[in-house]
Amino acid sequence: MLRNSIFVQLGNFEKRLVVGTVVHRIKDDLYIDFGLKFNAVCKIPQKSFDSFCIGKKVLLKLQDPELSHRFLGSKVDLTLMEADAYLVGAYKETDKPTNPNKPAKAIKPAKKK
Repeated sequence: MLRNSIFVQLGNFEKRLVVGTVVHRIKDDLYIDFGLKFNAVCKIPQKSFDSFCIGKKVLLKLQDPELSHRFLGSKVDLTLMEADAYLVGAYKETDKPTNPNKPAKAIKPAKKK
């Protein structure tokens, strides 16, 4: 059942372009919800500081959906409760999120007459 779920079919998240929505803006940090467990935290570019407001759609390059590390003396991983991503820019309708693991659609052969 899990193997056939949509989440598993998404594959690896590394270096995938995703669309997110700005949910918080604190000083020069944007908290961006892109639909997974944790929000991504990205710095606001200085040249377009005022253009990123709450509710704005943005394009992210996702590195790691959950930052977790084993700290000194700990036997278990501790999560930082955020995702690692780079802010590519504002999302435009012409931009397309990518799925590097998705195979190309097969072309059906033409029917013989």
